[in-house]
Amino acid sequence: MGVKFLQFSDAHLDAKLRESKLSLPEEKRLRRQREIRQLVEKACFLARERDCDLILIPGDLFDDESADFDTIGFLIDTFASVGPVRIFIAPGNHDPFVPQSPYSSDFLAERGMSPWPDNVHIFSAGVFETVHVPAGPEVAVTGIASIGRGIEQKRILRCRIDLPAVRFNIGVFHGSREPLPPGKDVAMPFSDEELFRQGFDYAAIGHYHSYSEIRDTDGRIRAAYSGTPASQRLNEDGEKFILFGEISERKTVALQRVKLDSRTLHVVTVNCSGLTHSEAVVRKIEEEARKASQSRDDILFIKLEGRFPRGVSLKLPDNLLADKYFHVAFDHNGLQPDYDLERYLREPQQFPTVEAEFVKALWNEETLAKDERQKRLIRAAIYYGLDALTLQEIRWRYED
Repeated sequence: MGVKFLQFSDAHLDAKLRESKLSLPEEKRLRRQREIRQLVEKACFLARERDCDLILIPGDLFDDESADFDTIGFLIDTFASVGPVRIFIAPGNHDPFVPQSPYSSDFLAERGMSPWPDNVHIFSAGVFETVHVPAGPEVAVTGIASIGRGIEQKRILRCRIDLPAVRFNIGVFHGSREPLPPGKDVAMPFSDEELFRQGFDYAAIGHYHSYSEIRDTDGRIRAAYSGTPASQRLNEDGEKFILFGEISERKTVALQRVKLDSRTLHVVTVNCSGLTHSEAVVRKIEEEARKASQSRDDILFIKLEGRFPRGVSLKLPDNLLADKYFHVAFDHNGLQPDYDLERYLREPQQFPTVEAEFVKALWNEETLAKDERQKRLIRAAIYYGLDALTLQEIRWRYED
């Protein structure tokens, strides 16, 4: 008999969802927080319906080490209701196991809250520990907790872990597979070679928010990131999943991705170069939006880019596409006016225009700027100034 499991991580419960560019209004923000919390409940009930032996949660269940007490109570009741399914949690870099974290039984007791139910095991140490599953197939789950500062740089798989002699050995941890993706924080880094050397039949890993498998040279799945079950940030576009997995008697691993979230975040790029008026831009936005999604449940982030004729002020209708999707946000930062800055720089000194003098002054500042952020700010200032001089208006559009 094999072993069946459900895996999810990086739910980031109670995240504020106030990322400025998505601009979720308060009502939608609170609704989205509730939806993401309910995904955890849906996942647990599915695990019970599918007769899973284990639920594996490798970190960042909470967005912060200090979680909302209502959410903690909700999870305690939810996890208890799916017993005897065994649940294993390995705290991550966002929700490390520290004395004041919701994972601490002492912390919960001090506040008069119920403890985590008996079917839940939370790894609490910065070293690997092994727990034997008491019923069903002969399984041992070995995990480690992020315990806050000092462990993020630790190569947790460098030394050999002493695994027990059981039929199935499963690992659960929150870590950074190398090479590290751009912009991602380091959290207990490891290489594929270090992972394979441990001898896990399967490892459930958290930290990266997109699904990915780790296969050995024979093509066998040895580990996987489920990714986040729901998009919350702009770099989390596309469908998100939980995983159902089964390890067979022959030690082969089969994984099935299941989308629980009714919403998908789509980042839609609309190139406005060559368009000469606002109606043309609106038509292209509608066309590109339809290509990306036709679901009223989805969230669209529309990035306008390219060159728009100077002297023409782009005006989009209020609530454009608002009746077609759950939420739509626009980013004008990539849309630059078709100003010929080189022409201003070439104007003769003896007959300068105000526009040319302005551009030349800031151009020199941009040339001397020491970093890219400062250069972008100065270029934005040039465009704003030219807008004021040529359009007689200034609208927020050029900053990141």
